[in-house]
Amino acid sequence: MMRDVKVELYKTKKIVNDHKHSDDGWFWTRYSAIPYKGCVHGCRYCYCWDEKYAPHKDYTTLDKIIMVKENAPELLRKELARKPREVIAAGDWQPIEAKYKLSRKMLEVIYQLKFPLMVIERAPLLCRDLDILSDISAQTDAYVGYTVVTTKDDDARLHFEPKGPSTKGRFRAMKRIADAGILIGTLAMPIIPHIFDSDEELRLLVKMTADAGGRFVLFGGMTLWGTCKRVFYKALEEFDSSLLGQIDLWDTNKAKKTQWVRRCHLTIAEECAKQGILHYIPRPVSFYPPELQYNKRIAGKLSLKKRDIEMLGESRYRAAAYSKAVRTIDNLLVDIRDIYKEKGRSGLLALEGIGEKLAGVIEGMLRDETS
Repeated sequence: MMRDVKVELYKTKKIVNDHKHSDDGWFWTRYSAIPYKGCVHGCRYCYCWDEKYAPHKDYTTLDKIIMVKENAPELLRKELARKPREVIAAGDWQPIEAKYKLSRKMLEVIYQLKFPLMVIERAPLLCRDLDILSDISAQTDAYVGYTVVTTKDDDARLHFEPKGPSTKGRFRAMKRIADAGILIGTLAMPIIPHIFDSDEELRLLVKMTADAGGRFVLFGGMTLWGTCKRVFYKALEEFDSSLLGQIDLWDTNKAKKTQWVRRCHLTIAEECAKQGILHYIPRPVSFYPPELQYNKRIAGKLSLKKRDIEMLGESRYRAAAYSKAVRTIDNLLVDIRDIYKEKGRSGLLALEGIGEKLAGVIEGMLRDETS
């Protein structure tokens, strides 16, 4: 797999991306740190093909040049030590990691600095580092999302994931990680319309996740823009040119896309409930100071409601209102229960961005938590 790939070593000036706020309702991450630029897997739906995100000036070299940030662990230690403790998405277990082991060294830093971790991955090589993943999980929190876009290993998958690990291999790795006691699930991202999106396929994806010990399936659609769209459309044309018009209509017709997202979201949520797993990643809160954990739980519940509003194609103004409430409660330095105990609903209404309807929603959550 690495035979036709050029490897370049360099020292980067910065490793941690600080997104300022937690990724509410999705991955719960605030920071990210990746030790390699470029990806040998070269998945044809990946947003990294776009010039805006491409690691190299020539976007076509995404899967042909891998740049190794040889000072990544040292920089990670220096930068994380100055930041508030929040979830960091870190590491990259594509084939080059077998040689350089930078992702493992970064996990060791994360453990030593007591940060919670999320790993977004598809490669079975992650199982090599089960020992340090288990240590982080026991100390703060660690959870893993394995990207899986189809249940099959066939010609269709290979057209869009020409060098990606097999689906069977991902689920075998998921089972090993789950058996080690680490929270893991499937990131069904992106589900490609008209190819991998039938109700039967989505339900089987959920069942295979549950059978492998996965505890959630998080769905996400596909966004097409710029050179990312160009790369995907080329792969699509080579696979089945008759689908070009259908997917172009899906991409440009807002009503059709909204309906499609709603169907996929509800199908996956329904099957998750049937299989006894979640259609979202539960927010980790145990690493926060005890006096803030309750606020974080309430903010997490509001975030999930906001995400459901978005996925079901409901009012964007309502979703925006939930976002404001999430920020307010996430940033509170006093327990929201104390505010409610002292002033009741009027205390909630005094908080920035919280009106009558949201105050009622929060009041219901407070009662549920204390009942």
